[in-house]
Amino acid sequence: MRRLFAVFAVLALAVSAPRILSAQDSSEVKQDRKEVRQDRRELRGDRKDIRHDTRDIRQDRRDVRHDLKKDETPRRLAVRSR
Repeated sequence: MRRLFAVFAVLALAVSAPRILSAQDSSEVKQDRKEVRQDRRELRGDRKDIRHDTRDIRQDRRDVRHDLKKDETPRRLAVRSR
């Protein structure tokens, strides 16, 4: 039983060792992580920009509504007084 387990362990190591070693030595993994971090940072910035743009649009709409109400008030009074 021990011998079977030992053979299985050796075979498993022999099969997986090249992959493990190549992944550890590979700078591609570090480069991929770096790119992922940069992409996340860009997306975070894009979301922030969208939020700010949305706030600006809402404020512009409020300003337009306020200006329209302000401009319409004298006309209503003038029409009513006739």
